[in-house]
Amino acid sequence: MADDPMTPLGDLVTREPTIERAPSGAPQRGAGFTPGSIVAGRYRIVSLLGRGGMGEVYRADDLRLGQPVALKFVTISDAAGGIENLYHEVRVARQVSHPNVCRVHDVVEAEGLRFIAMEYVDGEDLASLLRRVGRLPAAKATQVARDMASGLAAAHDRGIVHRDLKPGNVMIDGKGRARITDFGLASLAGHGEGTISGTPAYMAPEQVTGGAVTLRSDVYALGLVLYELFTGKRVYDAPSYGERRSQRPATPRPPSTLAPEIEPGFDHLIASCLAADPEARPASAHAVLALLPGGDALDAALAAGETPSPEMVAAATETGVIPARVAYAIAGAVILALPLVAWQSQSFLYNLVRKPPEVMMERAANIVAAAGIREPARDEAMLFQDDLAMRRSRWGERLIVRGVRPGIVRFIYRRSSSGMAAQRVAETISSLFVYQTGHITLDDPPIARAGDAAVVLDQNGALVEFRARPSLSDHLSGWQPLLEATGVDLGSLRDVPPLGAPPVPSDARKAWTARYPNAGTTPVRIEAASFDGRPSWLSVAGPWHKDEAPPPAHVVFIACQMVLSVAMCIGGFYAARRNLRRGSIDRRGGVRLAFFAGALLLASWELAAHHSSSPDDEARMSSLGLGGAIGGAALLWTCYAAIEPSVRRRWPRALIGWMRLLAGRFRDPMVGRDLLIGIAASIVFFEILWLGNTLSGKPYVHASNLDPLRGFLANTLIENFDAIGIGITCIFIYLVLTLLLRRPAAAVIAWLVLFAGMGFVIPAAPFFMALNLFVLLRFGLLPAVTMNFCVGVLLDSPLTLDTTAWFWPRAATVMMAMAAAAVWSARRA
Repeated sequence: MADDPMTPLGDLVTREPTIERAPSGAPQRGAGFTPGSIVAGRYRIVSLLGRGGMGEVYRADDLRLGQPVALKFVTISDAAGGIENLYHEVRVARQVSHPNVCRVHDVVEAEGLRFIAMEYVDGEDLASLLRRVGRLPAAKATQVARDMASGLAAAHDRGIVHRDLKPGNVMIDGKGRARITDFGLASLAGHGEGTISGTPAYMAPEQVTGGAVTLRSDVYALGLVLYELFTGKRVYDAPSYGERRSQRPATPRPPSTLAPEIEPGFDHLIASCLAADPEARPASAHAVLALLPGGDALDAALAAGETPSPEMVAAATETGVIPARVAYAIAGAVILALPLVAWQSQSFLYNLVRKPPEVMMERAANIVAAAGIREPARDEAMLFQDDLAMRRSRWGERLIVRGVRPGIVRFIYRRSSSGMAAQRVAETISSLFVYQTGHITLDDPPIARAGDAAVVLDQNGALVEFRARPSLSDHLSGWQPLLEATGVDLGSLRDVPPLGAPPVPSDARKAWTARYPNAGTTPVRIEAASFDGRPSWLSVAGPWHKDEAPPPAHVVFIACQMVLSVAMCIGGFYAARRNLRRGSIDRRGGVRLAFFAGALLLASWELAAHHSSSPDDEARMSSLGLGGAIGGAALLWTCYAAIEPSVRRRWPRALIGWMRLLAGRFRDPMVGRDLLIGIAASIVFFEILWLGNTLSGKPYVHASNLDPLRGFLANTLIENFDAIGIGITCIFIYLVLTLLLRRPAAAVIAWLVLFAGMGFVIPAAPFFMALNLFVLLRFGLLPAVTMNFCVGVLLDSPLTLDTTAWFWPRAATVMMAMAAAAVWSARRA
């Protein structure tokens, strides 16, 4: 038979590759069953369906289940490994379950015969149909093409290459649907190099020469079948391997020239499938399915009750292309809104800091010198932070609005006579874990050596706290220089009994009460301690630093946050393990996401860490930084693996842009559209935030990142990691609400109610989470992650229109970078 996949090689000289043939042995007669015969005590033969060189196929009734089946009797030789080939076919075929694939039940041995019991398809094979009608009408051919591509895609999802796709192995059932059959030569993708197998007229070039057989080899065969399906003509007419191997890869006439009613899109699709270079072909049957006109691959998979694979989602028909005028209008609106956002951010805390870090460092160094410390500084560090206790107290708003002392923003200066290396080991695996390991703070490392000192100033340069480890060689300065540096009214000083516990070694303590000149009657308390008569500690504290019970809303919020975190960790672990065992996770995308997250965390640690000249300290911090990066990446991978298959099964379109980005398709229009929408949504959030602050009459007191450039860049990388985490968390919460409440509308209402309570602790949280859900449901995961990242960067960036501000270059860079990102995304979209 010309189409027999086991046709002998003929006069071809067999050299490197091995050619799979029919098992050796003398020819055997078929089973020869007559209608009514009972086989294996279970199957009643109805009729003979077909006979070939490899055996016979009968229609039979399964007496146990009362269903029709097809019995494929195979004449094999035990000595040639034929039995193993038989079981191999069944093992492979049973891995593929799809409406467009003929189901295989089992291998049955009875009466000295072995046969395969499979689904009975009431119809005829495509080869006989094409011989009978010539070619199918364009509409019917398109439907059959979609059926074949869908069935082949199901095999490709399992990493299985059919290796013998041809019209004779495609059945057309009574409803006109195509079913792929005969996985006898199937193998895993990338295997089978050096082996020639298949039907000569339907083999890919690399298959003919014994090269590696991949999914793209099946795509080539699918292109050959599609060409014959639409034109009624074969591309190759090679009855043997020798003739097929001697032929060059063909470039057939475009199908539309043979059948004018065929859509021109088929010409390009079939030509791409028949490319001689495998890399130039569509990556898998999913890509072919997405390129076929009419219908939607995702809708077809969902209608069939199947979970679309990551490749199918990435190859969805949605292009993401939006009209140029719309894309550039959105980008233009973003560019025009950025200066407005900067103007609206004038109430942010960093606008209170008018002195650059260099001036603050000089001021802190002068205070250290005034305290009598003479040891030269061989290592220095600085950072900004806000006084959370003051910001959360009832005093905070008044002090922020008036801008009086003590200020709410803190400048921390650390110096050492030898060297500094952070000692802290974070307690949790999070972005904070990476940032804290190696990051110098007020308390880490502890002040232990003579000449070590720490100075805390407010944004006006007033001393808030002083810590030092004086030596006997230091000058006896007394308290006057430090008290003057606090900026309090020295005439209001009153001696009081000391109460505070010094954080540094001391042998004498002292305390005063005082008032600031422009703070009315609000008193402050100054605690101090000395060592060998030299100042070692001084701290200014106001009534806002008194221990107060947190408000009930804050307690409830923290409790809910802890419960949610524990539930996500436990549920995520078990869900990820289940999905991993089922093989349903996006392995490639998950690995790429984990590597990306690990690289972000490691780079942020490298930038933020205060590196030490001590090899031991640097090695310890490096191991902690690397461990934190690996732990954070593993945690993100677990959360992603836990929810991604469920989202892909329920809302695959929400992942199209995300999957394409993970696949490296950075210039894809859908990726550009999603990034543009995310950037625009972050601007919308800022406008909502400003409107809420204006209506409430309260300034938004978020503290931005004013650390040196390395620390600022490190924080930007962390924002990227956190944005992905927030996006995955939002999907997790919405998925749980949907499963519990069964209705999307009820889940949305529950979402809004759930996060409305966050407004008592974080006023902007309800707006942020509502916008997050809207972007997530309307546009997908990638726009939501982009919005989270842009919001985080804008909140942590010191935006201003004041070109005289010391942080103006940083503000201008951030605004220009976001404007450039908007323009680039608009061009891609």
